[in-house]
Amino acid sequence: MTVRLTSITEGAELEVDLHAFREAEPRFAYVDDVMEQRIAHGRAAVVPLRCFVLDGMLAVPNQDDYMWLRGDRHCVVLKAQRDARETASFRSLAVGEFCMEVYYLERDGRAAKLYQNHFSFK
Repeated sequence: MTVRLTSITEGAELEVDLHAFREAEPRFAYVDDVMEQRIAHGRAAVVPLRCFVLDGMLAVPNQDDYMWLRGDRHCVVLKAQRDARETASFRSLAVGEFCMEVYYLERDGRAAKLYQNHFSFK
């Protein structure tokens, strides 16, 4: 599996296996259903942990509904650092009950969904 959940002690911590991607700095997009509220209030949506840097935001258009996610996905972009060899990880800062998705951003601009899940942190 390319993306896997590694911890839920301080939020959903996810690890991406970089072996599956050819480019030196593959990019990924993360979205959850409560992210826009956090960003609107000046709070972060994710924290890069190992070998990722934040690389802006973008919209992934015309996605099928998944739980509370509807239509276009407004995502945070994470870019693997050039020296990353095996894995990169990040932590979602969502709390409560939420659903999330992770996409691989292909060089031609398309987004391929790699992972989706639902969590409840009470």
